[in-house]
Amino acid sequence: MKFTKQQLLFLKLYLNCSDTESFLGDKINIKCDNKNMYFTLYGTDTKLITTFVTDDEPFENNYYISKLANLINVCNDNETIVIEKDLIKFGTTAEYKLERVECNIDTPLEKYLEMVEQEAEKKYTLMDINRIYKTFISNTNEDYKVISLQNNHFVTYNDTVLAIASSNNTIQDVLYFSPSILMIADYLVKEEKVNVGDGLQIVKLQEGEFYGITCKNINIFVEIKNSKLPYIFDEKISSMFNHKTKVSINTNDFKNALKRIDLLTRDNIESRVYFVMENGQIRLESRDAQKGYEIVPAKVDKKLEGFTTILNASYLNAITSFLKNFENTEIHITNSEKLTAVKITGMKDDGTESDFYFVHQVYEDIEFKR
Repeated sequence: MKFTKQQLLFLKLYLNCSDTESFLGDKINIKCDNKNMYFTLYGTDTKLITTFVTDDEPFENNYYISKLANLINVCNDNETIVIEKDLIKFGTTAEYKLERVECNIDTPLEKYLEMVEQEAEKKYTLMDINRIYKTFISNTNEDYKVISLQNNHFVTYNDTVLAIASSNNTIQDVLYFSPSILMIADYLVKEEKVNVGDGLQIVKLQEGEFYGITCKNINIFVEIKNSKLPYIFDEKISSMFNHKTKVSINTNDFKNALKRIDLLTRDNIESRVYFVMENGQIRLESRDAQKGYEIVPAKVDKKLEGFTTILNASYLNAITSFLKNFENTEIHITNSEKLTAVKITGMKDDGTESDFYFVHQVYEDIEFKR
C-alpha cells in the first residue's frame, strides 16, 4: 500500500507510547486482510490501532517500532512510501527489509475493534487537554505514576512532587489515566489539530479496563489505572499542604540560587537542600559532602523565622522553571514538627495564585553517610 509521510505521522505517537515493560511493548504489528491494513501497538498500558482501507494481499509482520518510526521520520516530506509483505520502499531508489519479530499476541486485534463497536459504559468530554502536557511534562523529565482528574483539576505525582492544574471540566467522577494520556493529548492537539475548545471525547468501555478515544482513523485504548493517589481535595489531605503561613520569594532570584546550589546537592541524599527561614531572607544550604549556601531575600512570616526544613533542590529548580513567568513564588509552609509537605505556587500581578501549583514532600533529617 502506498503512503505519504504525512499519513504515517501517527508512528511518532506509537514511538512515544511504546515501552519495554512487556515483550510486545516496543513492537508494531502490521496486518493486512484484503480489506484493511492495521497498524497496532500493544503497549503495556496503551493500545493504538490505525486503520487504512486497501485491497492488498493478506500478510502480517511485527517490527521494532523505533526502527520503523525513525526510518519514516528521516525520509523526505514528498517521498512516496510503500509498505508490502516483505519490503518497505521509498520512491524508486530505496528498499528496506526490516528485522521481523515473532510475537504471541494474547488479545487479538479483533477483540479491541469489537470494544469500539460496543455501547460505552460512560461518556466524557475532557476539556483543556493541552494543559495536561504543558503543566506536567514540558518542563521536567520525571516519570509520573498516573494522571487523575479530581474536582475538575488535573493531578499527577512522582515519588516526591504532586502537580495540580485547574481546568474547565465539569466531570463529577474521579478519573485515573495511564501517563500515556500526556503524549496522546499533545499529539492530538499538535498533529491531528483537535480543537481544544471542543474537548476530547472519551468513553469508558464496557470491558472496564480502558478509556477509548477515536480520532479520524486512530483508535486509542488507555488503561484505567488503579492508583494509590488519594482524593487530594479531601480536607484531611489538603490540610497537609494548604498552610496559612508562607514565604514569598522573587522567582528569578530563587531560581538563580537554586541553579548554583543544585550543582552541589546532586550528590546529596535525595538531592536534599536545607531550607532555612530567617528574618527577611531564606538560606539554602548543602550540608553533605559538598558544602555551600545561598542567601535569597524573602518575605518570611514571623512564625516561620528560625525554622528549617529539607527539600529537593533538583525538584525546586524544575518547579521554579515552570513558574518563571510569575514575579514571585510563594511557599506555603508551617513550623510544625509534623510538617510533611509544602505547597509551591506562582503569584499573579493582581495578588491571586496561579491556576496550577505543586506540592513537595518534606524529607527527614537523615545523618549523611559515606
